[in-house]
Amino acid sequence: MNYNLVQTDLFGNVVPSINNLKFCLKMHYAEKAGLHYDLRLQVPDIRGNHSESDIAKSFSIKNGPSLNPHHKPLATMMDDHKVSAFRREGTILRGIGIGSVLHFDEGFFTIPNCQSSKEIYDAFHKGIENGRLTVFFTGYKMKGEFHFYRKTVGKFSQWIIQKANDEFATDFNILTKNQSILTGYTLQYYTDMFYKQKQILKRLPTNDIIGFLRKNDDWSFRFKKALMPSLDMGLLKTAA
Repeated sequence: MNYNLVQTDLFGNVVPSINNLKFCLKMHYAEKAGLHYDLRLQVPDIRGNHSESDIAKSFSIKNGPSLNPHHKPLATMMDDHKVSAFRREGTILRGIGIGSVLHFDEGFFTIPNCQSSKEIYDAFHKGIENGRLTVFFTGYKMKGEFHFYRKTVGKFSQWIIQKANDEFATDFNILTKNQSILTGYTLQYYTDMFYKQKQILKRLPTNDIIGFLRKNDDWSFRFKKALMPSLDMGLLKTAA
């Protein structure tokens, strides 16, 4: 297998490259759907500058991914997401996926045996179209080769995401590493925050707040409109 399109420095750290596609893995507690994991893969750009693509394929994995090749986690392909929103975590108070979100893992991936940007583009899109895709992850928790197999067709198709039996395969349950790679917080921290915020929002004369999210090093509210309600900010703040 040829993985050399994932560019690394002398210390083995992945460095930015037009061929390094990004991925993220979210731990998501939704009031309706319960706990699940959202795996998002940056879609290669048709122009070949893959690092600039802002579109990501999204897979909802009910029981989470596994590094054990004998496990076959079932996933549902969801609507596309934005790469620019990869590093967000916090609470979602209105809209789709109401609940709490943790940034569980991130890193880069490539398509094995692809020698050029065009080959990466073709292999990724053909793999999604044909229901058979292999990727190689270089993340903090997700490592090595994984096989994606489509089981059903349709808008929300069902997929199996299975770890290949390579040097990164292990019986260790990576889901026990349940802290955010950005903050060190746990999902329970944000879930507790979510229920406290819900009680506060019931007393507010506005529906404009839709969540409280961390992106990179900044905390901010998300609004449907550019309105700032009158509220006790201290009740909604958290440590950065």
